[in-house]
Parts: sequence; C-alpha cells; structure tokens
Amino acid sequence: MSTAADSQLESSLPIFLRPLSPALLCKEEEQELEKIKEYKLPGFYTDGRGAYGIVIGLVYICCFVNSEDGMYDVTADTLDDAGDFALNLDWESYDQPKDTVQCLRRLVKKYAGGIKK
Repeated sequence: MSTAADSQLESSLPIFLRPLSPALLCKEEEQELEKIKEYKLPGFYTDGRGAYGIVIGLVYICCFVNSEDGMYDVTADTLDDAGDFALNLDWESYDQPKDTVQCLRRLVKKYAGGIKK
C-alpha cells in the first residue's frame, strides 16, 4: 500500500527513476510507448516501472514517454551491485518512434562493446 510519504519521495526523484508502471501511465503515454514496442527489438522487455528496455552487462538502456513533455526519452544508466540505478550515461529525447528506435539500437551497439562482424 502506497503512503503519502512514498508519493512525496517518488515526486522528488528524477523522472527516469519515478515509477512508470502501466497502471500509472496515462492512456496516451501507454499508446505512444506501444509504437516503440511494435518494432519488437530483440531482448527488450517492459520493466516494473513500465519502461521498455534491456540490460547489457551493468548497463540498462530504456525508453519511456516523458509525462512532462510527451517526448520519447531514451536513457542508458549503470547499475550498482544491488541492481539499482547508479549513474546516467546517456539521455536523449525524440518526438518520432523511428528516431527513438534508431537511438535504442545505437546504444545497444555502443554498450554491447567489442562485438564486431
């Protein structure tokens, strides 16, 4: 059960750390994120916050709809030993699904490291 203290804590967090569970996403944000999921990127999943992402080593790459401006935000963050966010490495915003997916693919290549054809 969520308390007023929990809500206050969540609202004080940076937007990429706030819960984005589907129950909390507005219908428009959920529909916008579906446009990204239609690309069926391999290995990507919807996390407990409602973001669409992938973990590569100790880097979590994800996309979510920013409730403040409606843009697709793409972030790459390191994870600490407990699996929590540690450091933001990249943060880019796009208004088109195609550009967003290109960014997600670029970051996957960047952080997959060393794998060359």
